[in-house]
Amino acid sequence: MPVIALLVDWFGGSSLPYYMLALAALAVFVALAIRRENDRTDKWRFDCAFLLAAGLTLLAWRWPNFLWQYPLNPDEGLWVAGALKVKTDWVPWRGFDGATSGPLTAYTLALPALVGARIDFFSARFLGVCLLTLTLGGFYFAVKWLNGGRVARLALLPAVLLLALTKDWNFLHFSSETVPIFLTTTALAAAAYLAREAMPTRRRFAACAIAGVCLGSAGLAKLQSLPIAFVLFGFVVAGIVFGGRRRKSAILEALVFAGSLAFVPGLVTIVLSATGELRYAIRSYLQSSVGYVGEGIHIGPSFLFESSASYTAFLVGSLVVGAFGMAIIFWERRAPSRTSLWMAAAALLLLVAAGFAIYTPRRPFQHYLLLSVVPASCCVAAVLRLGRETTFWKDREAFAIGTYLSVFLISALGVSLASSPSTLVTEIASNSKARGSKQAVALGRYAPRGSRVAIWGSCPELYVQTGTIMATRYGQMGPIPAGHFREYYEGIIVRDLERSRPVVFVDAVHPGAFQFNNRATQGHETFPALAAFVRRNYRFKEEVGGVRIFVANENTNSAPAETAGKLAGPAEESAGWTVGFNAGSGAEVYRVSGWSGAEAEFTWTEGTSAKLKLPIPDHDAALVLRMKLGGLIHPPDLPRQSVAVYANGEKIADWQVSEPADFTAPIPPELTRNAEDLDIELRIPDAASPQSLGTSYDGRLLGVRCYVVELRRR
Repeated sequence: MPVIALLVDWFGGSSLPYYMLALAALAVFVALAIRRENDRTDKWRFDCAFLLAAGLTLLAWRWPNFLWQYPLNPDEGLWVAGALKVKTDWVPWRGFDGATSGPLTAYTLALPALVGARIDFFSARFLGVCLLTLTLGGFYFAVKWLNGGRVARLALLPAVLLLALTKDWNFLHFSSETVPIFLTTTALAAAAYLAREAMPTRRRFAACAIAGVCLGSAGLAKLQSLPIAFVLFGFVVAGIVFGGRRRKSAILEALVFAGSLAFVPGLVTIVLSATGELRYAIRSYLQSSVGYVGEGIHIGPSFLFESSASYTAFLVGSLVVGAFGMAIIFWERRAPSRTSLWMAAAALLLLVAAGFAIYTPRRPFQHYLLLSVVPASCCVAAVLRLGRETTFWKDREAFAIGTYLSVFLISALGVSLASSPSTLVTEIASNSKARGSKQAVALGRYAPRGSRVAIWGSCPELYVQTGTIMATRYGQMGPIPAGHFREYYEGIIVRDLERSRPVVFVDAVHPGAFQFNNRATQGHETFPALAAFVRRNYRFKEEVGGVRIFVANENTNSAPAETAGKLAGPAEESAGWTVGFNAGSGAEVYRVSGWSGAEAEFTWTEGTSAKLKLPIPDHDAALVLRMKLGGLIHPPDLPRQSVAVYANGEKIADWQVSEPADFTAPIPPELTRNAEDLDIELRIPDAASPQSLGTSYDGRLLGVRCYVVELRRR
């Protein structure tokens, strides 16, 4: 442990060691990827070394985000909280309900408990990298078995560059797509194995069993993956029918495949029937998913090119390679082999299925794009196979490989290195020592690790940060709209609470919270049965950052419930106080107007005016306001943001904000001596939308992003 701490401190001192290690790992991987075919590259040891290099490349670029103690995406806390519940109630849809994600996600994230390790964001993101590496391995062997090792190594390169170098937080978190893409890619590898001729019978049976288990499990990982699974089902059937030589063997293979396909769904159905949860599972997972799709919005093709710079580089590179390859084929006027055409058609069919899976939910969520990475890479592999059949490749192989490498490597590195390092890299040491949000610290005082807690609202990361267990099957609870089986679900919530009797009840509904942010219409008091349960069994203890904590009546020294909502505020000292404006910090209670939702590192101002109401640490002293700000800029048209700062109606500073930096303004004592609070207003006349600047599809009118606010005595 001391050695690990020293390494973390060393990497945390500068971003240079991180980039040196990451670029070295990438260089080794690229060198192996472009290596010519020879006797060594055909051996199993080389395959293992190549895939190990791919996994280490992902790890070298992504490991700093393991240390971040907050969710990189709101859903990440939900999945990890479900995994924590698996330890006490493993029955799916009774112990935990993953909403649109099936129970296999929670089971996967619960694997560290088998070896006594802690389940948290660190373990989830590490497991995510492991699963992505296995997914890349499945893709590599699928392509190698059909097209050879040279094509497989080159085809894997774009996917590794995307997954390793991306800075998009929606690609870095453990998403609900991680498990299904692993399962479907493993099934793809099994289908490719079955397509080969003269393979041992036992191995073909094993491939059928693996394909069946993976495809049968895909729907229990995420329903959204079913279009891809259906296409792969056809691939496996084709491999059984056309890949074998004997009719009797094909029949036995089909029986093995059918039996393994039904194994996992059948086992889950038996468990649900025995526990009486089958009807609930059908309603919650299937019927609610249909309603979820019906509530979606129209998503245009521009979503593919505007939602993520790293994915756009991957997609555009794939299109360029495809266009270049097709141009060479038509230029030579030489008909490709029938096998190559069939493989190209299969890759395109798989890509269409992925597109259908991405667009069907009608939600512009970046992490959905992960479903297309393997299908798009299959299309790249098909183009490479077609290209290798041309004389152009044979005569100019070095030029073709160099061009291919340049298209993907330069764009991926350019996108990754063009922007400044995030705090995941620059603050490695501090991130490793963080204790979580102040709400989590407060909750930990009343609920020890392993105890049951109920959280009303959408704040499942509190379960993860405190190591507590969901008292109900829901990682997030809130008012259920009419038409969503409201009475049915509300009854289940109350029954779960009555059965589990959590030691602490938390109401996380407050301004600025994710999804549930209106206490008047969404607080637990608006649910009569829940309000009665809380009044009967709990007493209000304290409010931290808008989150109200109620402790079970057996605990003493609780404050009366009527004081709820009056104890918010930072820990005040005579010298001053500081509050972060990142997600989970609780800074929303100080925002009055003109602010967007809190993000992982900061909060944007929205509009030309942003207001804060701050408590005054010392009414008789001269104070200093410090804010760490970064502006929305687009040189040369918008090189900076002009910010006029007002305190209780008096102008105290003019700031010119571009790159993130600290800005200070003195506050005379006459402005605070007779005031209850300090009203701060930022006037930002040049606020603009990224859409109007042509940098993204974001239509919000943004000015500056706020990282930290500090008010202290001079």
